[in-house]
Amino acid sequence: MNIASKKFSLVYYLEIGDQNCEKHGILKLENPNQEILPTNSLVIIFPAVEALGIL
Repeated sequence: MNIASKKFSLVYYLEIGDQNCEKHGILKLENPNQEILPTNSLVIIFPAVEALGIL
């Protein structure tokens, strides 16, 4: 796999704040559908896509 020719996105959660609420700050990924509840110092790297959206 030629990883150097691909683009990636990186998300780093330095400090997540209060998760004791009704609407948590969940990171939602598509294809495959995943929901990630972040923790402090979490690093997530995933393939970048042309169409991005924030819900």
